[in-house]
Amino acid sequence: MDIVFVNQTFGLGGAETFNISLANYLSKSSNLHFYTNNRSLHKLTVNLNSQFIPFSVDFIGDWKGFLKGLLSFPFLQLNYIYIIIKNNSAQTYYFTGYIEKILLTPWLKFLGKKVVWVEFGPLNTIFNKFWHFPEFLYRLVSGLPDKVIFSSQNSSIQNQQYYPTNTNLTVIPLGSPIPPVRFSKVPKFDVLCLSRLEPGKGQDLLIKAWVKVAKVLPKATLYIAGTGDNNYFSQLKTLIGSQKNIYLLGRVEDKYAYLKSCKLTVFPSVWPLEGFGLVITESLSMGKPVVAFDHPPGNEIIKSGYNGLLSGSLSENIIYLLKNPKVLQKLSQNARLSFEKSFREDIYLKSYASAILS
Repeated sequence: MDIVFVNQTFGLGGAETFNISLANYLSKSSNLHFYTNNRSLHKLTVNLNSQFIPFSVDFIGDWKGFLKGLLSFPFLQLNYIYIIIKNNSAQTYYFTGYIEKILLTPWLKFLGKKVVWVEFGPLNTIFNKFWHFPEFLYRLVSGLPDKVIFSSQNSSIQNQQYYPTNTNLTVIPLGSPIPPVRFSKVPKFDVLCLSRLEPGKGQDLLIKAWVKVAKVLPKATLYIAGTGDNNYFSQLKTLIGSQKNIYLLGRVEDKYAYLKSCKLTVFPSVWPLEGFGLVITESLSMGKPVVAFDHPPGNEIIKSGYNGLLSGSLSENIIYLLKNPKVLQKLSQNARLSFEKSFREDIYLKSYASAILS
């Protein structure tokens, strides 16, 4: 079977990581054609003979991107028409980005092709932009896909309002791969926050919470790993100031080495567009409990008191686990068990492939 996988994206986070795994999985049994506008994603899928889309349209970002997107709109549409013509024999199309759903779906349904959408996160925040223009376009075509997959119950609940009542909606969680057996050498430390640097991801809240942690446990160490918004990175550096034992690492080559060397991880996200939180399942895969806010969709993965702690106070939960090694050990064991039982990537790759191909 020929499958066309189109993913316009301006970031490289958990959703894109899962898309790479899914594309590789689908390519084993199908003739896959992968297209993206993201150069980094394009490089990571070179083994799939991915094709680069030279035009981008951003109707869900800022005003600069919106105006630039209006200028690029006709060129991207022509490029998408070319993709359809080039892949005339393909019967199934799979979309995870916003604009390809809007521009490609009507053409494909007219031609009798199967179209599957995935929505990784809630849409209401981005649909409130630009006088609800993104929402207007989305609603025009939201009844056309053969199937819409959500990565969390929260995304499903938040987004149901945008689809006709007869739309085929389903929830399939994501998962993380089984960790490698060999790692780089990283000295032992206490707490790791591994996430894209972006306002809403909560690194600033964690740094503020660390003031209380440092007063109780002055030798405790916090590593913050990830890249993203450069302005936010500068804000975090300023926020850290003279605080000791907080390290902004930027991008790390071997994230599993850092997961292995920490005692626990923190997922401080309060981002309204959070789709799943793959860094949580990566942490669980290494047997590391997760401290987070009781906030969706993280609370669909973390069971407080079992494989992590959910609370309004990050500092109190971090202090509690670091001061109670027996509790930490029990939660660590449960973290690995919950990964094996519920969040292995291979389980959900099969589920996604089945949903796309059936």
